[in-house]
Amino acid sequence: MNYPHKKFNFNAPLDDLSFKERLHYASTGQIQKEEDENPAYTQNDIEQFIISAKKEALFDVKSSVDAQSLEVLKKMIGSIDALFEQHQKLEEHFYENALAFMAAFLQKIFPKLAQKNAFAELEQDLTDKLKAVIQRPKLSITLHPEILIILEPKIKEIMAQNGYEGKYSCFSEKASGFLDFQIHWEEGGIEKNTQRLIEELDKIAGPFLDKVEAGHVQNQDLTNSEQIGA
Repeated sequence: MNYPHKKFNFNAPLDDLSFKERLHYASTGQIQKEEDENPAYTQNDIEQFIISAKKEALFDVKSSVDAQSLEVLKKMIGSIDALFEQHQKLEEHFYENALAFMAAFLQKIFPKLAQKNAFAELEQDLTDKLKAVIQRPKLSITLHPEILIILEPKIKEIMAQNGYEGKYSCFSEKASGFLDFQIHWEEGGIEKNTQRLIEELDKIAGPFLDKVEAGHVQNQDLTNSEQIGA
């Protein structure tokens, strides 16, 4: 006796398929096995998963620590601008050494962060700020004491009008001569307005010194005449 239905029970691809898999096969002609809801893992799979999870967790922790360290660093240098405002009260070399110490200190306490770009950017920011101060020209203006008393207020006024942010000092020097008017800058860069500032000082001081020279010579002549007459 023949049982036609048995041909579907032996060596047929659909025999082992679920209902959903059979529907998929009917519509596409392709067999797609459903994934087991509870797949079996070998001991090796579990060990590899644990190792991978530890690495990811460690990376997350390190990233979090670096981010926190970066915030701490930013807070530590948050008042750097205020410190630079006090630059005029500090010696150049002392301030430079203080910043160098600060950078070295940060590298010591944050060795991991020191290896990352975040620290390099902060260190570069410190360097740029330091250069902005160190490279400001420090003008030295040397005048005869009698001339300095008259010209120093005008020099200060010119400095303010020109927005000159560099450091300058006025010196009196008898030995340099009554009419010597010397302007020079010490070590450091030159700001764009320095030359203009010097030209303006020369322009204002020049005619004044000419008048002073004429008066001084006249006074000397009178003094000599008095001495001769005596």
